[in-house]
Amino acid sequence: MPKIEFTCQQCGVKGMCYPSQHRSYCSQSCRAKAVAASGMPLKPRTGKSIPCEVCGTMFWRRKYRADTARYCSASCHDAWQRRNTVTQTCGTCGMTYTLKPSQKYYGSKFCSRACEARSRIRRPLDREHNGKPAVIGSGGYVLIYEPGYPGASKSGWIAEHRWVVGQSLGRPLLSSEHVHHRNHDRADNRIENLEILTASAHSRITARENSEALKAALAARQQVMEYERKYGPLT
Repeated sequence: MPKIEFTCQQCGVKGMCYPSQHRSYCSQSCRAKAVAASGMPLKPRTGKSIPCEVCGTMFWRRKYRADTARYCSASCHDAWQRRNTVTQTCGTCGMTYTLKPSQKYYGSKFCSRACEARSRIRRPLDREHNGKPAVIGSGGYVLIYEPGYPGASKSGWIAEHRWVVGQSLGRPLLSSEHVHHRNHDRADNRIENLEILTASAHSRITARENSEALKAALAARQQVMEYERKYGPLT
């Protein structure tokens, strides 16, 4: 919405405002003068005049700001912040860094955005890839940061075993190519432990492994039940 021109009814100075503002005065002082000239009672000011803690200039502190107003201007506030920096240890890298008192008051815990972002990574490993730690995903697979790599997520993460096999072949894996861990350890991504399979072959192997694991669990449960039948419940 374009601004329109208005004329101050007290001093005659012209200014610009939006139509919805309906301004009649150029400043609060002109408005106060107009109200005083009309004979209407002015609202009493609440507060007191105090010296600025930085430059000593006297300024009016309103009553509702009795616990917060300590400086006459924003520049004095910033000067006090620079003079009273505090030291803190980063919660991610352990480096000691300086920060403003206001930053500490509002809960700053990290020396940089990179450290803050790294603190949000769940289940990190003790090794890095492209500047970020490798992590254990929800399925137990190791994920590494490879932004832009074919098959990576929008945030740049990809399963390490697919990336390792792709590097060995010299090309990214197709969506129809699955990778099987020969020793069943999903965190062991050595190339000799990885095998490329079709989706159907991988499903058959996974189904057989799940069936064997279920049979082993049922056998163990049967042994426990037999023991409890003979000797009583386990304590």
